[in-house]
Amino acid sequence: GQELGLQIEFTEINWDLKESLLNSEDVDLVWNGFTYTEDRDNGYYDEERGQQIGGLDFSKFYMENKQVAVVKAANASQYTSNASFDGKSGCAEASSAGSSVIKNLFKQTSNELPKQIDTFTAVEAGTFDYAVIDATMASVYIQAENAVYKDRLAVVEIDGVEKEYYAVGFASGSNLVEVFNYAIAKIYASGKAQQIAETYGLANVLYNGFSGVDITNYTLPTDGQFKD
Repeated sequence: GQELGLQIEFTEINWDLKESLLNSEDVDLVWNGFTYTEDRDNGYYDEERGQQIGGLDFSKFYMENKQVAVVKAANASQYTSNASFDGKSGCAEASSAGSSVIKNLFKQTSNELPKQIDTFTAVEAGTFDYAVIDATMASVYIQAENAVYKDRLAVVEIDGVEKEYYAVGFASGSNLVEVFNYAIAKIYASGKAQQIAETYGLANVLYNGFSGVDITNYTLPTDGQFKD
C-alpha cells in the first residue's frame, strides 16, 4: 500500500466465496496464504461445492509452503507415518489445500471449517483428532517461541505432500497483477521483504519470484481496475 500510495482495507471473507468476491470486485485481491494451483489458475469443477469455479490470475510467488498435520501435543508420539491417521477424524479450512490432502492423500472425509484458525481450537477441544493446515501458519501459532498453542498442540510431517507456493490472487484479466508484481518486486529489492520475514520467523520460507520484474522503467496504468 505504501509503495502504491493506496490505503488498504482488510476484510475477512468466507474462503469458499473468494473467487466470486474477486470476480464481482467486492474484494480486489486475496492475500491470505493463498496457495497457487493450476486448477485455481485455469478454473475447475468443485465437487464439494457442486459448481464450476472460474480461473483467477496470480502474482508471482513470494513464499514456500507445504501442508502439515496438527495434533494434540500429548498425542504427537502416536503419529509416526501417514498410516497413523487411519481411523482418525480430520478437519481443514473449507476449499483449502489442507482439505485436499485429507481427501486425496489420506482418503478420508474432510470436515471443513470456515477458517484455518478454527482448526486449532477444534483439535485442542478434541472435536477432531487432527487438522491439516499450512506449515507457515503452524510455525507461527505452534512452533514459534511465544506461539499461542506452544506445548498444547504439535506439528506432524505428512509424507508425500508437495512443495507449494503462496501468491496473491486477482480476478482474471485484472491489471492489478502487474501492479502488485511491480510493488512487491521493489519491496524485495530494497531488503524490506527479508526484514518482514525475519520479524515473523519466516525467513527460511521466503521465496523471491519477482527477480525478473522491471522496477526501473515500469509505468503504472491509468485505466482498468487500477488507475494511477
